[in-house]
Amino acid sequence: MSTTPETGPARCILVVEDDPRILKVVKKRLEVAGYEVITAADGITGLELARSGKPDLVVLDLMLPGMDGREICWAIRHDPVHSQLPILMLTVLAQDTDIYRGLVLGANTYLTKPFDSDVLLQRIADLLTQADAEAAIQKYGRQTNPADKRD
Repeated sequence: MSTTPETGPARCILVVEDDPRILKVVKKRLEVAGYEVITAADGITGLELARSGKPDLVVLDLMLPGMDGREICWAIRHDPVHSQLPILMLTVLAQDTDIYRGLVLGANTYLTKPFDSDVLLQRIADLLTQADAEAAIQKYGRQTNPADKRD
């Protein structure tokens, strides 16, 4: 795991993608951006890795061998331990109904292929920031400013 003084340990991204060319491109782009990347080329391995507790976010294709991305998304969202794991669906399925179904199943965001890698990186950064904020609120509660207290 790589670290930098400014950011601490690298965040871990699980990429579940069965197309080796796309997997290679996404993995390389994420690593260059400073993320630790673990990969799965099928749905069953992807779900196992998602449940391992290691990834901070999942980039998930929909059409996968073994178990499709919709099933994986549903399983993560209904797992009490991992239900808050951010999921970015990355798929060729670009119809409005596909996007709607993905979001209803629990994806935090949906990006269609072909995709701009800068947009992918920004969406990942946004999801991790949001997840960190939600975790802090759950851990510490909503912080109040002492100056706001009135006697």
